[in-house]
Amino acid sequence: MLAGLLCTVSCWHAATAAPAEVNTEVGIGSETQSSPLFRLSSLGTPIYLGGLQRLRSEHLTASTSMNWLSEPSKAVHVSMAASAMVKHAPARSDFDLTLLTVQPTLHWALAGLSLGTGPNWQRIGVSGRHFRDTPGWQVSMSLPQDENLLTLLMERGRYRHTSEWQDLDANATTALLQWQRSFKGGSVETAQLTLHAGQESNLHGLAELSQHSRALQWGADGQLAGLNWSFLGSWQRSRFRASVFEGEAPRRDRSWTLDMAITKPLDSRHALKFSFSHSRNHSSVPLYDQRYRQLSCSVTSRW
Repeated sequence: MLAGLLCTVSCWHAATAAPAEVNTEVGIGSETQSSPLFRLSSLGTPIYLGGLQRLRSEHLTASTSMNWLSEPSKAVHVSMAASAMVKHAPARSDFDLTLLTVQPTLHWALAGLSLGTGPNWQRIGVSGRHFRDTPGWQVSMSLPQDENLLTLLMERGRYRHTSEWQDLDANATTALLQWQRSFKGGSVETAQLTLHAGQESNLHGLAELSQHSRALQWGADGQLAGLNWSFLGSWQRSRFRASVFEGEAPRRDRSWTLDMAITKPLDSRHALKFSFSHSRNHSSVPLYDQRYRQLSCSVTSRW
């Protein structure tokens, strides 16, 4: 949800976005996951079998997003961001995923700064079933300066799960500091660097499900040889307060992710998009070691 507000703030800085914009995307893809092969002992601890369990599935995806921004020239203005995404894997329903997000924001200018605040809400569905609702509140402050944009975002939210997963209920706090640079001419249009800090506190006092994290993200996008390109890389470290299994040290995770996309415009509104995503998580508890990879091809439309 932080990404939606970042997008709105960026559009305000550029002051070239249409008052309302709707984007749609329909595509096909393939994803793979792998994690250690194990079984549980009579004591409930994992026994690792020295191999990997691999899951693979092809999927269909459809998504839409809407961004509306009132006149950015006004001292006080409002924005609305909303999105929906459905991913369906015909052969493996456990890969099915739905996401719904709504985020209205009030913006105002003060002493060269752009301030924003507003509620947000997200719903996640997994395997065709409701999994999590996340109501929250965001506050943002951005400083536009020539080709540079410095943005600070803070969010407070609550993870609410269905009765089957209520042990995962938590309060979450996130802070994000992003520097973005715009370039005129050349193959690179924008570059960004983001520092991210977060904390989750389990509402049932489960220390093994409470953690704090730190992340660094870097990315860029632009045009080259008639193609639009983008990439985003990230590195994250998470520290949990305890381990799931008795006798083990508290869990520590280190993960990195790379997302890349190439888009070929078909006309003024439509484009063909190829995407690749890869992530790797290293954990002090081997059960949570994981690799993930996704390839997709889609048609995007802008209205």
